[in-house]
Amino acid sequence: MKQIIKTFSLVLVSLSALLFASSCKDDLKPQEQEVDFSVSCTPPQAQIEREGQMVTTQLLITEQEVECPRPTKYSVSFAYDETVGTLLFLGKSVQSGASIPLASLTNLSLTYQAKELVGTKSK
Repeated sequence: MKQIIKTFSLVLVSLSALLFASSCKDDLKPQEQEVDFSVSCTPPQAQIEREGQMVTTQLLITEQEVECPRPTKYSVSFAYDETVGTLLFLGKSVQSGASIPLASLTNLSLTYQAKELVGTKSK
């Protein structure tokens, strides 16, 4: 019996838009968006808006056929500019493009930490 395994990766389309005119960490609040994979394998782009600035991310879904009884597993990878900040997935620093195995798609968290905010730019 064959089974379809769905893997996803988050592409940070416009990470620089996240670093808008704010040098105060209190102004940056976590934003969440839920995606129901049981309904659709092609979710819309996730967008976070704050004071007119928009950050767009996209979940890219790929399928792979595997022989059962191998358990269903997922993996995620992120693409971002490591010279201007650090991306934390589930509280751990991740390298751009590195694949991270996942057992499930619940309770996931993604945090971006800029190295330095100067006006509207990260340095």
